[in-house]
Parts: sequence; structure tokens; C-alpha cells
Amino acid sequence: MRVLLVSSLYPPVLGGAEVQAQNLARQLDALGVRVSVLTRPHQGAEVYERDCGIQVHRRLRALPVGPLWGVTYMLSTRKWLHRLQSEWDVIHNQQVALHSWVSVRAARALNRPCLLRFASLGAGGDLATLSRHRFGQRLVSELRGAGRFVALTGAGAEEVQRHGMPAERVRTIPNGVDLQRFAPQPWPQLQGGEAVRLLYVGRLSREKGLDVLLEALRLIKERARFQVRIVGAGAELESLRAQSRAAALDADVEFCGPQRDVLAHYAWSEVVVLPSHFEGMPNVVLEAMACARPVLGTRVNGTADLVTPESGWLVPSDDPAALARQLGEIVAQRTALAAFGLAGRRISETTYSMAQVASRYLYEYETMLAEHAAAS
Repeated sequence: MRVLLVSSLYPPVLGGAEVQAQNLARQLDALGVRVSVLTRPHQGAEVYERDCGIQVHRRLRALPVGPLWGVTYMLSTRKWLHRLQSEWDVIHNQQVALHSWVSVRAARALNRPCLLRFASLGAGGDLATLSRHRFGQRLVSELRGAGRFVALTGAGAEEVQRHGMPAERVRTIPNGVDLQRFAPQPWPQLQGGEAVRLLYVGRLSREKGLDVLLEALRLIKERARFQVRIVGAGAELESLRAQSRAAALDADVEFCGPQRDVLAHYAWSEVVVLPSHFEGMPNVVLEAMACARPVLGTRVNGTADLVTPESGWLVPSDDPAALARQLGEIVAQRTALAAFGLAGRRISETTYSMAQVASRYLYEYETMLAEHAAAS
């Protein structure tokens, strides 16, 4: 079995989608699948390299000139899909973008199956972004020729079908987490009266709702004290620093910057917070659960699919008062926080291990190949 995984970006880029792509590729490699990755170049990375047994081709290029970017990106995708045809039996698109339209057409021309994974949905999701391109509706309609459509959640599967993807070819496969790397972390040894430890991990971007978290902390500051670590980088950093200073939270909120190894931060924490306005299926929640840390998130697609009443708490997005109230309740429940974390670990073991996720994709690849053989 040979799979070509097409992803706009790939590590060393450290976004959630890119980490999921690498983890899936490595797990498929461990299952005996010959995996190649086709992606865009990255400064400091070799054009061709090996990652475990995976061949990584950083070949997708585009001219950074207005609409020529999209046209040249699709032409580059077409060229490399055909040049690499000896390396794949199945195309796996890790996210749906301009390369997906080309992938479906190339797979049809070569009489091979193509799988499309929708990494995010809603107003900022894959389908909405593709639809905004010139001739976007034509691009979306072409996707219907793919052999499989994978959504991360049940709500995502419904949205995919509303865009006309055949229901009999739609599957729901969640993101996964490496349970060996993200193992249960020892609970922090705390002194009596010490502040409750909150951790945020992710991009510092507007959709992540960190301004809502800081406002909630301002509202609750007189009733309970928290120590907060914010791990990550992004465009909102200076704005968030200014908001923190204005709310007199500087002593309580630490901006740690981007970190390659976040395990020490999970071990430090008592609760992981994700106040997002929207999500696909956040890696940070999966990692927190695997590390046996409870999660306080917002009731948005993706996060709400992961967090249960046994493993954490959900509040409405963009509601600092509701978030502040829940933080106050967490203080009252502090002695039970470790039990919430262990419940999350059990859920991750039964449902979200990357080994299980990769096995489900392998089943779909094999089924698509069998369908093509029968049709031939």
C-alpha cells in the first residue's frame, strides 16, 4: 500500500493541522504503509528529506502575485502528482484546499482513489474558504468525485453533505493523539493557598478568544486568584499584553512564547483552558486529556465533541462572565481536578489514540482500492 499525503504545510511548521499530518503519516508508516508527503517548501527545510520511513517532497510552489498564486499552485500540484505517480496508490488530502480540486482530477485520470479530509468547517473552514475563490462553486462541485470524504465530527459530516458530497462516501474520523508521548503527567505538588494553575497552548490569534479569558480573569480577580501560562505566538501578542497590563494581571499571567516541548507545561498545570470562538478538533484538548488534565473549553464544534462532563467543562464562547463563573466553580472543585483529568485520559485511550485513527484511514484506503478493482 502506497499513500501520498498532500498537505499545504508540514513540520517543522507546528500548527495543529501540520502536527496531525505528521503524526498520521508516522503511524501509517508503523502499520506498514509506504507514505510519501507532498507539501510546500519551508525555510531551512530540505526540498526532499526522510522522516522515519516517510518521503517528504517540499515541491508545491506558487507565484506570490495576486490570483496567479492560486493558478500556479494548482499547476504545481498537478505536475508533482503526475511526476510522483509511481509512489502512490491512494491520494490523501489532509485538508481541503486548491490542491484538492487537482487531486480529484489527477486521481480520476490515473484511475486511482482519492480521499479528502476536511480539517475545519463553518465560516472559517475548508469549504467556506474554497468557495470564496474565483470559480469557487465549480471547485467545490468537482470535489464530489472523490472516493471518500472525512469529517472530524458529526456536525462536520452534516456540513459536508449539505455541500453536496455523497452521503454514502462520507465518514467521521476524529483527530488522534500520540498516547505514548502525551502520557499522564504527575499532579503538581502545591502549597496550601497557592493560586490555581491555568494553561493555554496555541496560536495567539483572534479566533482563540484569549481576550475573553483575560476579561474573565479581570472579573474574577477579587474572588479567586489564578496563575496563568500562555504558550504560543501570534499576531495578537501585543494586544493581549496590553489588555493584561490594563487589567492589572501582569503578576498572574505569563506569556511564555512558542515552545517545542509542551509536556513540562502540561505537568505544571491543573486545568487547560481553550476559550475559542471556533475550532476544527483542537490538538491541545486531545493532548491535555492524554496528559490527564481537565479542560475548560467553549461550546463550539470540535471542542464540544471532546470535552465531557466527566473530563471538563464547557461554557458559551465570547461570554467572559460565564467563563468567570465557571472559573469560580473550578476553585470550589479543586480537590476533584485530578479525577477529571484521569477521566479524560481514559476517554483518549478508548477513542482518540492515533493508532486507532490511522487504522480507520487504512481501512478506508483498502476499501477504496477494492472498489476500484471491482469497477475495473
